Amino acid sequence: MITVKHGVFHLQNEKSSYLFRVRDGFLEHLHFGARVSASDADALAVRPGCGWGDSTLYREGSNANCLDIFPLEWSGSGRGDYRESTIELAQNGQPVSTDFRYTGCEAPKAPLPSALPASRGQTVLAVYLEDKAAKLRLTLLYGVLPTVFTRRAILENCGNAPVSIRKLM
Repeated sequence: MITVKHGVFHLQNEKSSYLFRVRDGFLEHLHFGARVSASDADALAVRPGCGWGDSTLYREGSNANCLDIFPLEWSGSGRGDYRESTIELAQNGQPVSTDFRYTGCEAPKAPLPSALPASRGQTVLAVYLEDKAAKLRLTLLYGVLPTVFTRRAILENCGNAPVSIRKLM
C-alpha cells in the first residue's frame, strides 16, 4: 500500500514501512524497517542544525539544510553533500553539478517501460525530481510487493546538449 499525504510518502507491505517526505524541495528519508504510522514522520525526522563540525550550508541563512548530514532519499552531485554520490554526469568532458528538486508524484496507471519483468500486483509510485539548470528530469519508481520494496531511477535529458552518464546508482 502507498499513501501520500501532506508531502509524506508511506509505503508499507505485510511487515515493513518505508517513509520519506518532501522538505525544502528535497526528499528526506525518514524510516525503513518495522511498520510505523505516517503520523510518526515528524518524530523520525532529523532535527535542524549542524552540530557535527563543519558543513556547507545549502541556502544562506538556514542551518537546517546542511546536505552532508541530511538523510536524502536522492542526492545530487557537487552541491554540498560530500557522501558517495549516486550520480556522476559529464557534459563536453566536464563534470555536471546536479541539484534535483521535487516536482510531483503520481501512481502510474499503465505499466512503465522497463528492461525488468513486471511483477503482478505490484503497487507503483512515481516521484519526479528536476534539475532546472542542467535540464534533467529524474523519475524514482517505488514498488511495493508483499515482502519487498523496489526502487529504480530513470534519468531524462530535457536539454539539447548531450550528457554522459559516468555513474547512476
